[in-house]
Amino acid sequence: MKPPIPLRRTGSAQPWRLLMVTLLCLACHGTIQASVETAIEAEPADVEGFLQEVGQDYSTIVYMGGETGDVVGYVFENHSAAGQLILQRCMPNMLCIVDHTELVEFSPSEMPQLPVVEGASAMFWIQSAQTADASTAFSLDSTTLSTRFGTLAIDASQQLTFNTRPVLATVEAPVEVLSREQYEQENLSFIERWIKRISRFVFGDEPDDALAIERRTRSIGVAKEETVQGNARLRIVQHFENERDDWVLVMNTGDQACPAMFRLVTLNGNGATSTPEFGSCSELVQFEWLGDKDLPAKQVLSLVMPEWNLAEAAPQRSPSGTPQMKRYVFEHGRIRDSLQ
Repeated sequence: MKPPIPLRRTGSAQPWRLLMVTLLCLACHGTIQASVETAIEAEPADVEGFLQEVGQDYSTIVYMGGETGDVVGYVFENHSAAGQLILQRCMPNMLCIVDHTELVEFSPSEMPQLPVVEGASAMFWIQSAQTADASTAFSLDSTTLSTRFGTLAIDASQQLTFNTRPVLATVEAPVEVLSREQYEQENLSFIERWIKRISRFVFGDEPDDALAIERRTRSIGVAKEETVQGNARLRIVQHFENERDDWVLVMNTGDQACPAMFRLVTLNGNGATSTPEFGSCSELVQFEWLGDKDLPAKQVLSLVMPEWNLAEAAPQRSPSGTPQMKRYVFEHGRIRDSLQ
């Protein structure tokens, strides 16, 4: 998206225009004191950027230009009609598209009470808006992807292939959690069980932590493999590279009950493998890298998405209006849920 058309500036500061801008600033918040040297006319424009810095009174949307790298900041008051619309429809750190806005350009020196985006070439006040929606800034929307290891493609039957061969996903067998007594009975020798019992009697009971519970699980049935098959529309939407592997995010849409699900495909010299399907049924995804930024090989990919309200076809929100988020972590070729 290109930044909005620059707003027209008047050649001289006419008194009635200065009065209008001053009244606008005072209406935004009672504490704002603005001395505007040049009046600016608001023009309709569409705004696109990431919703950031959601504060108590004001919030900002930040646009970063693709080729030029220009940064533009848009500020709105949370309790205004435009602010309530944006905060209701968009989510922090995700792409937000606001249509038919009225913008007023300002400089930080003129309105020091408003937040400022560092490095911004221009700052605008969002005076009004008609619609707002959250979106995901996927870098791809394709049925083919050429990589250093080969070609990932989606054929006419909506099946995912790598170098013309079907990509397989391992579906792990379900597990059950054993009680400590069951686990010891099945996995420890008679002597080991007695040593455990004596240790508990002398030193007290062992903590029943999550790690201990994780170790006390067993599979029900066996793992199996399945081909990656789409519904109405299977698409390649994101491509990541690290030193050893390529990771490709594939989105499966077309199910009315669950609008979108995802898979992460690992590509390397050994071929392609896919995770089972995962997701909250929402198409909205935020990507984060977890770990040491100086050690890219040890970083893991995190995908955060809102819980989806199927009845309302909208993100699930808490009573306070905050979106309820779900996090998935992709590490060592496996996807797992993580507390958000």
